[in-house]
Amino acid sequence: MILKYIVLVINLLFISNIIAANDYVISQGNAKVTVEDLDGMAFRMPNDVREGYFNSPKRIESTLVNILNMKHVYSYAVEKNLLDLDTINAEVNDILYNLISVDSSNENVIEKDIMYKKIRNYILLKETYRAMQRYFIENASDEKLLDLAKENYMLNRLNYTIAETRNLAYVSIAYNEKNKSEILNYIKNKMKQNKESLFDVDSLKKELSEYSSEVKLAKKIEGFYFTNKSPKFSEFLFQTDKLGIIEDILDVNSKFIIMKNIKIIPSHVLTFDDVKNSILEKLKEEKIQRDFNNLLYSLSKDEIKINKEAIAAITTRYKNIN
Repeated sequence: MILKYIVLVINLLFISNIIAANDYVISQGNAKVTVEDLDGMAFRMPNDVREGYFNSPKRIESTLVNILNMKHVYSYAVEKNLLDLDTINAEVNDILYNLISVDSSNENVIEKDIMYKKIRNYILLKETYRAMQRYFIENASDEKLLDLAKENYMLNRLNYTIAETRNLAYVSIAYNEKNKSEILNYIKNKMKQNKESLFDVDSLKKELSEYSSEVKLAKKIEGFYFTNKSPKFSEFLFQTDKLGIIEDILDVNSKFIIMKNIKIIPSHVLTFDDVKNSILEKLKEEKIQRDFNNLLYSLSKDEIKINKEAIAAITTRYKNIN
């Protein structure tokens, strides 16, 4: 918006202009960003950061526009009496107190007072801006969005489909090439005689001890869904819709896996009541952002005026302030 103009002015008028703290840098309608406003932000930066920050025309533009918007919002909030300014001022004082308490600089008392006054004014703008954002959040009504939420649900109903999931348990029995066939035959015989005994891990360990095989019972897994991250495991589990121990044996990573289907939760579409809160939250966020942006747009329709001398002096000003 004003970036090209800032670059042009800085290039044409790159001189150490002396500007007063109350000189405006840019203005729009009744809102003015003064040098004092910029100082309030700049003085919060470490000295070694400040100079480089204001060497960038893009950062200068962004900073000026942000402060201009904060000025607009502050004036609007005060005019409409929308906020508890006493509370905001108390919060600002707390923030400033914390800054002062860790200040070890050597400036004299008068210079510090001037500096902290500017910083306080900047913090007040920033905290009021945030308070207005919270005001929009607190005053957003779910009731007004309910019909829109229902419409959103009907249009996107299939997007709320939950895939089929399984609750399961499994036993893992490790093998090597020497004992693979013996262990496999042992499992097959158990499948024929008493499948449930395969989940008696203590007995399995004793009976397979001669093979020095590692036997593990996995904890029950709930809500497992088909995933390409574990394709063999998923395909094996979902091959049947029957509950109980799957008679086939999964052979993977030098382990035999015996698996039990405990529960099958079919694929289903969540009801509106299931997803109402999440839809309303999303719609509310979008509305808050839209309403706040509309407010900013309505407050910033006037043409932006630029003080070219002040713009030109910004970079040199913050080179000279330590």
